This record gives sequence, C-alpha cells and structure tokens, in this order.
Amino acid sequence: MTATARPCVFLDRDGTITREAGYINHPDRLELLPGAASAVRRLNRAGVLAVLTTNQAGLARGYFDETVMQATMDRLVELLAKRGARLDAIYCSPFHPSSKDPRWAHDPDEMRKPGGGMIRKACRDLPIDMARSYVVGDRSGDILFAHSAGIKGIMVMSGYGLGEYTFQREGWTKHPDFVADDLGGAVSWVLNDLRENAKKAKRKMTGERPARAPRASRPSLAQSAKRKQKSVDVTPENSPILSFDPARPASLPAAPAERIVSRADAARFARECQDSNQRVVFANGCFDIMHGGHVSYLNDARAEGDVLIVGVNSDASERAIKGEGRPVMPGLERAELLAAMEAVDRVVIFEEPTAEACLREIRPDVHAKGTDYSAETVPEREIAAELGIRVAITGAPKQNASKLIMRQIREGESA
Repeated sequence: MTATARPCVFLDRDGTITREAGYINHPDRLELLPGAASAVRRLNRAGVLAVLTTNQAGLARGYFDETVMQATMDRLVELLAKRGARLDAIYCSPFHPSSKDPRWAHDPDEMRKPGGGMIRKACRDLPIDMARSYVVGDRSGDILFAHSAGIKGIMVMSGYGLGEYTFQREGWTKHPDFVADDLGGAVSWVLNDLRENAKKAKRKMTGERPARAPRASRPSLAQSAKRKQKSVDVTPENSPILSFDPARPASLPAAPAERIVSRADAARFARECQDSNQRVVFANGCFDIMHGGHVSYLNDARAEGDVLIVGVNSDASERAIKGEGRPVMPGLERAELLAAMEAVDRVVIFEEPTAEACLREIRPDVHAKGTDYSAETVPEREIAAELGIRVAITGAPKQNASKLIMRQIREGESA
C-alpha cells in the first residue's frame, strides 16, 4: 500500500540545527543550538517529515574521513533523541570540485547544494508532498536549493545567516520566502503556513468564502506585536552519498489526549526514557485558570531535562487545598490544556494533597517547583532527598495567580 504523501522540511545542519563550528573533525565538537531539538520535535508532532540535507565538503578536502563523519551524524541523532526529537532521514553530500579524491571531486547527480540531487533522492525514498515542503538553512545556497526544487526557502539568522543576509543579500538572485531568528521561528512559520494553505484549499473545495475581518480604527495588541516581531509565530553503497535509513516509516507522536495517563503508565514512560539516557523532570500544581506564570514555570521545567511529566491535582484534591468554589475548571479540562503544551510529554491527575506519591512511583531525575517556593519550602523536599531527586526552582518571579485572576473577574462583574 502506498504511503500517504506528507509535507517535509529539508533542514541544513551546521548553523541551523547545530552550532557553526567550521569543519567538525570530532563528534564531541557537535553541539545543538538552543531550541533546535524542540523545533524538530514540533515537526515530528505535527506529522511533518524532518529531513537533514547537508554539504560536508570536509571529507572531500581531507579534513576528516568517513568514519568521523558517520560518528558525527550518530552524535546528532543521539543528541536529538535525548530530547525527544528525531530526523526522518539524513542525506550528506561530501562532494567538492577541489577534492583530490576522484570519488568526491565529481558530482554527476548534483548532490551538493544548491543542486537538487539530495531532494530528488529523498523524494524517491520517502512519501514527500513537494507542494507542501520547505527548506530551512542559514546560507544563501540553501535558498537557491529551495528554489531549484520549486519550494519555499526560510533563512535563519543563526550560523552565517545574519552576516549573509545583512551584508550580501543585495546581490542575490533569489531571496528567502521568510527570515526567522532561529529554527524555532522557522518551524512556527512553516506550521502556520501549512495551516493557512489547508484552510484555503478547504474553502476552494467547498466554495466557502473567507470570513471578512471586522473594520477597526486601530490595530489590536496581537496585530501590533506581530508587526514588531522578526519571526512570526510562525552508506555509501553504490553512491558516495550517506543516508540514514531513509525508508524508515516515521511514527506520529502521542496526540495531546493520549498524553493524559495513569500514574503507573507515567512511571513506565519515565523508566523507558531513563533507560535511553533521557533526564525526566516532574512538575506539579493545580493549574486552575492557566496563565503566563504557569507557561514560564513549565517551559523552564522542561529545560531542566529531556522529558516533562506534569502532575495536576484532582478536583477533590484542589478543593481540599484551596477551599470551596475551587476548582473553576474540572481536572480533566486542566489536564487537557496541559497536555496540549509543547513542553509537556505526559500528564497525571493525582488525588493526594502533595506530589509525594507521584515522586515515589514515577522516580524522576528532577522535581521542578515554581518561584513561589524556595528549596527550603518545597513540600516534597524530604522525599526528594530520600530518593535522590534534584529539586529545581523554575519559572519567572511570581506576579500572577489563578486566585488573583478570579478576584479581578468578580470585581469586574460587580462593577
């Protein structure tokens, strides 16, 4: 049975996913850029193929051999996997016309970017919908690479991007369709573009007209912010090209509802992650009326490790802690909101007043608490010390609370 064609993002490596470090002649020199794994993970969760297409002329120039290049790619796969992200295929072009090795000097299939050989090979190996595909990179050659394939190109300002775009773009024959600060911004734009194009296609199919926006005398706060921001939230066998299991089917990640699990399932999930050398973080709270403080707390908690499990107090548990009238939102709805967050991998609803039982059963590596606590006031500090769990205080200084928001709502209603 033929696989359904899927959108794809062709990703550059150096300066886009990893730090630009020249010719990397040792795997330990490879480092992920901040937020890169998260960006790749977002593509994975959206069902978008993430395919690496990278020129590695260091092999042709004799700066490293095939063993080093393979080991460096293996390290990239490992670093991403530790953070819950994966590449669906890797294509590496070692060609350069200056090479003294005839294997790498001649590139009859135009595998070296901006030639389109790597994209053509990926399309033979994977079910790619080219009409819904993109290239992301930090060099003008990546934009030419995109245009040679007839797809959109996004340039990131990491790596060489800022310098090339600032000082060289006047002489370019092809320009990026979008410019993003980093890979995260590029992925936001890609996912938004895919959504908007899907809406347009649906309207065209159904004959539905787009809703007419109401006239306004001045832009909304959201519109103003959008205008100001830079990036929209938006082996070798017969060929010397290295490719990494390109025919492997890409499994879709857990949907948000499937991330709400029992404590026993969360514990099993934590063991599996720890067995693959991933650091598990546990955070907890009532999360009644979600606000920016919650988002800051959980995003920073996620940054303490590779996987985040969140415990949320049940209705009865929150009522016992907060008093009558709480919760405002039922426990399952609170869990669903948490599960929809990018930073959250699993959600557990628990009945106890504290998270001690969760810590005993799940056994995370890190227990994260918000800034309304200190290391000395964390309710679970003794059990964490007993189990060897590190306590981390995460998030921005507390400036808001569900209780204050509810009070403001009540005062507004009575005014």
